[in-house]
Amino acid sequence: MARKRVESGLKSWEEADEALRSIGTYERLIARHEADLGDEIACATSRTLDKTKPLTAKRSALALQLAAFCEDHKDEMKGKSRVLNFGTVSFRQSTKIVIRSLEGCLQSLKNLGLFAYFRVQEIPDKEKLKDLDDATLLQLGVRRQVKDVFGYDVNWEKIKEAA
Repeated sequence: MARKRVESGLKSWEEADEALRSIGTYERLIARHEADLGDEIACATSRTLDKTKPLTAKRSALALQLAAFCEDHKDEMKGKSRVLNFGTVSFRQSTKIVIRSLEGCLQSLKNLGLFAYFRVQEIPDKEKLKDLDDATLLQLGVRRQVKDVFGYDVNWEKIKEAA
């Protein structure tokens, strides 16, 4: 799909200046609404936590009691689980690797030649690629794209004065 050129609709630098003033005003209003939303979310989160805190504590206490009971009666379970009326309790084997010293483990892997146990991610560094000349970039299948990018800065002091 071809890009369409946006018609400016502005006819003078005065109108461009007025557009900047309007943009600044809209940004202030948007920021105010977003701040209000943030406050409402924080209040709702706090209310919800206040309501659920005692429920969460009761649930956690019951879960600990259930785990202790099942541990004491493991021999009565058929296999590693037991189906009850309101759900299933079970034990599952869990294995995790605990590394005491990352540096020591890495060095030991290198010393033993266990390079297959390293996780390596290879991605081009675009910031460093900017330092290369265009001919080298072409050999790499990369091209430099240079374009003028429009930007604007709003004078917040003048926007406040005008409000």
